[in-house]
Amino acid sequence: MRIAVFALFYGDHLELHDRLMSGLEGSLKLPGVKLTVWLNSVSSRCADRIAKGVAELGGDIAYRGDNVPKYDAMRTMFQPLKATANTDWVVWFDDDTLIEKPDWVSVTSNYILAHPAAVYLGERWFINWMSGQWEFIQKSTWFRDKPAELIKGKPGINFAQGAYWWLKSTAMRDLDWPDPRLSHNGGDTLLGEAIRQQGWPFDKFSYGVKPNKAPRRGLSQRPAGAK
Repeated sequence: MRIAVFALFYGDHLELHDRLMSGLEGSLKLPGVKLTVWLNSVSSRCADRIAKGVAELGGDIAYRGDNVPKYDAMRTMFQPLKATANTDWVVWFDDDTLIEKPDWVSVTSNYILAHPAAVYLGERWFINWMSGQWEFIQKSTWFRDKPAELIKGKPGINFAQGAYWWLKSTAMRDLDWPDPRLSHNGGDTLLGEAIRQQGWPFDKFSYGVKPNKAPRRGLSQRPAGAK
């Protein structure tokens, strides 16, 4: 299985960055796995630590510079994959994700092989849509006229927490993900809805990885489409 792993790092948070890089270094030395990272306003000490790990893993640093909104960065990093068919799965990490088990790649890969219909995996979260979001969704190129899912009696979505998820590369290309209207917030819930609209499954599987293990830092916006 060919797996493209992406990680976005922000700011001067050496403990977080060292924690994630240590987890990646201990788990990505596998055939067919490629790491690409994006450094958003990262301090020199953090950049040095990350660059050391990326070099050890034979990965790439796609960008070093001022803060770029998350989905602009993601769109740039995913673009080369959309022109080729040499990757089977895309894996995303925010820098606050904690890798607890070094065999997370192999265990998840075995799960995928045992579930050939799998398209989208991660830790299940849910939200109810804010005012304006469903209208925003209905204008999406990937909208297929499915009525909103009801979460506790109100329109919402079950989705993979955005700090760590797996997406089949064919789905990424079919959806042209990320949605070009996305900037920094709301992409994880929107991806969950895009998957649901296509009738694809959401596998609630996140063995060995705990996303969103630090307070929010840096840029924050209203979720996409919310009034």
